[in-house]
Amino acid sequence: MRMGKFVVAALLLVLGLAWTAEATSDKDNEWVGTYTDSRYGGVLSICIRSGDLLYGSYSHVGILVGKTEKNGKASGSFYEVGAGVRYCAYGSFDLELAKDGSGFTGTIECGDNAKDKREWAESVLFDEEPHAADCAVLRPTGSAEGRWEATDGSAGWRVCVHPGASGGGAASDLFYESSLDLLPSHSKAYEQGYAFEEDGLVLSGYFIFQDGTQGPSLAFKREDGRLGQFWVDTNDPAYLSDVSAYQTDDFQGGYRVFDLAGQATGGQCSANEQFIPGYFDPLGQWSSAASALSVSAFCAALLAGLFCFLAL
Repeated sequence: MRMGKFVVAALLLVLGLAWTAEATSDKDNEWVGTYTDSRYGGVLSICIRSGDLLYGSYSHVGILVGKTEKNGKASGSFYEVGAGVRYCAYGSFDLELAKDGSGFTGTIECGDNAKDKREWAESVLFDEEPHAADCAVLRPTGSAEGRWEATDGSAGWRVCVHPGASGGGAASDLFYESSLDLLPSHSKAYEQGYAFEEDGLVLSGYFIFQDGTQGPSLAFKREDGRLGQFWVDTNDPAYLSDVSAYQTDDFQGGYRVFDLAGQATGGQCSANEQFIPGYFDPLGQWSSAASALSVSAFCAALLAGLFCFLAL
């Protein structure tokens, strides 16, 4: 009799586990897969966590953070390289899957201008579940602050997240400053921008190296605790305004991954600020160094005049 009860209990346990696994399985979610990215020319990878949390990454330029609904819809936020410098580099999205599962359609709304809504449509390439790193699945809580070391030993990055004034056109009430050292060349860069999600899990801004190389960047604290960074090296203003520039053979960008090595101090994060001859303020104002110059002199001080359009 005892054996019979044990068998029944074991069978119920197995069935219960099977039901639970099926109910919480993320890879079976209809949004999971790899899609085209008609805007930037690469691919969009989408993963699901906890049943309805959507994460996506496209063309080493941007990421998605949102939620799915039972009616085949999804909504949330998108973040791209260069918030505060590139127009429409952050905002919201509302998407709906096609009835036949062939792709999705919808719109994005630019964070810089709520009246600027753009259509977005992509097609499914593969319905297999992408790797979490390919989807930029975020850590549930926390921030990207810290002293980071590239997994391949090529760079060290010190990042600090600070509170800022909300409203007044600011993209976020958090901003970050950071100093990056490339190894073994010891080339140094200063980067600054906006921080989004929780206490600053996503960082979007702009960097300038001591030799004048500069470009937009996007970083995010991944599910595995590592920091991912999309970056674009350019002295060409087209990368700030022309999406098609990202689809050319001249595109110079990549994806770095960092391990957390400890905490960063304010002094470490601002160490490379000395290389910036007047840099944009992440809250949308000119820095004190820049305001001391005329607009024409300031633009001339930076290679290619990348910031001139901000003063127009």
